[in-house]
Amino acid sequence: MQRTGNPKFGTVLVVPSVPLVENMKSARKDPQVLLTSEQREIVEVSVRETCKFRGYELRAVHIRTNHGHAVVSGQTKPEKILNELKAYSTRNLRVSGSVESDQKVWSRGGRGTSGSPLM
Repeated sequence: MQRTGNPKFGTVLVVPSVPLVENMKSARKDPQVLLTSEQREIVEVSVRETCKFRGYELRAVHIRTNHGHAVVSGQTKPEKILNELKAYSTRNLRVSGSVESDQKVWSRGGRGTSGSPLM
């Protein structure tokens, strides 16, 4: 099944559940963070620095306004890599003064297509 885009012949287009989307928005404790181009650059540099420092192989990185994608190889659990990427990025955003010291930047957890979490 496909949620958006151009469905291929024979696939079913899934219509988003409006009540579910509204419920998720109202359950959000903190306002959603939308990264500026400067903040996105800080996050991308942070991801690259984290991978270099930790000895991970960074295969791809793309930071969007409301989420990021990173393909990383390492000899550790994906959750640990994700937590390190988020921690380094958050610290650098705070040091630069781009976000407040108590502002929550990332959502909890992550997800990926092969068990590997995303930012």
